[in-house]
Amino acid sequence: MSNMTYALAVHFATKGEGCKAFLKTAEDAAKMYQASIILQPNGDVTLAGIAADEVAPLLIATGMSPYAEWPRDVVTCDIETPLPLRAVGMEDGWEIFLGDNVFVGFVSMPDDAVRILERAGAFYTNQEKFETLPHFVERIGLDAFRREVLGVEPLTDASALPPEYTSGGDFYNLAYDPAPPTDWDERPAARTLHHGDFVRPDDNLMQILTVYPEMGPLFMEYGMHCIGCVISYDESLWEACQVHGLDIFEIMGEMNEYLADKLGKELITGETPLQELFTMYPQTVSVLQEYGISLPDEMSTTLGALAAERSVSEADLLAQIHRKLRKEV
Repeated sequence: MSNMTYALAVHFATKGEGCKAFLKTAEDAAKMYQASIILQPNGDVTLAGIAADEVAPLLIATGMSPYAEWPRDVVTCDIETPLPLRAVGMEDGWEIFLGDNVFVGFVSMPDDAVRILERAGAFYTNQEKFETLPHFVERIGLDAFRREVLGVEPLTDASALPPEYTSGGDFYNLAYDPAPPTDWDERPAARTLHHGDFVRPDDNLMQILTVYPEMGPLFMEYGMHCIGCVISYDESLWEACQVHGLDIFEIMGEMNEYLADKLGKELITGETPLQELFTMYPQTVSVLQEYGISLPDEMSTTLGALAAERSVSEADLLAQIHRKLRKEV
């Protein structure tokens, strides 16, 4: 055990009647568990000084049981630790984060979230070498840290890892290879998703969540409640969609349209070849059909050239394609 104490930080959508009603409930629960209650300047409520085995009962006492309707206006409830490590909770589960936005895993129950936080705290304090938690994770590798704290293939001693695991930069990545290759120079190259990239079907699911943690709720909306489980470490987005019976092109269109807005980048333009468009987003064929556009023999034709050839407004065509990908039509 890590002997950490915990705090519940409850965040509200508005600071109205729902917040006031919750505060009364929280005060009663805090007395029951001898927790400190702190009213933040922005109206959020924090219950502090909680032992690990008190987190789940305190959540129930404040009306935030798993899979139940939470109190009015409560958006999230964070399980906070003294370390830069927390679980962000909603009605359907808990996302574990390192620092501000490094996604570690997802669990459905608060007991499991606390167990992961405890394991992470103990692993860090037993192995660290006068370094912060983020520096410790950087040294051993995020994937090795995830596997340890989620209880899969535990590392008895992080210092015993071969140098290829910990040297930084071009190190062995557990998200892509089930076992270390015997010849490091011959290991297969895998695309590394970077912030600013659009998502592709072959991108690793956990890497998507690490680079763009805000995609977690979107996956959950589509029914991917297993994100963060160890199976998803080795899955591409394509494989995850197949497992869940989901339309990858629909998900990818919605994700990348969101990223285009966030990053200020153009996803599809008049210079986009039809082959690229239909490979990534085959659902857009119906948009061309709406405009009475028949497909050319040469699929390297760009959207702009095709629109000009068929006397169709390129701007209108692109706008309708974007609406299609955003699921607005």
